[in-house]
Amino acid sequence: MSVCAITGAASGIGAAIRLRLEADGARVIHPYVRAPARPQSPARRRSARPSAIAPGPVKTPLLAADSADPVTGPAIAKLEIPLGRLGEPDEIAELAAFLLHPRAGWIHGSIVYIDGGNDAEIRPDRF
Repeated sequence: MSVCAITGAASGIGAAIRLRLEADGARVIHPYVRAPARPQSPARRRSARPSAIAPGPVKTPLLAADSADPVTGPAIAKLEIPLGRLGEPDEIAELAAFLLHPRAGWIHGSIVYIDGGNDAEIRPDRF
């Protein structure tokens, strides 16, 4: 069985917002994805194959509303995405479909950042 969680990367929105989102979920879900990746028995090795997607800013109604908000809007407007554009919902869906497919059977306990390069630019030392 494959399991894929979609988290909030929030890597380019600004320190305060990023810390808030991490407190609300980004760091919380990572241990759940990573913990099953360390199987302790043969039976557990055949259990769920977890992965997570950490998207950057994607063209959604939520991002549109946040962009119009007087608090979060200015931070979102300042985003400089290395690939020069927002993500499309279909791009996230395609990755989720792949991670859930048997062809991704070797991917286990991974968190995939799909954010136009924001995470790599902000935290280059993690690679």
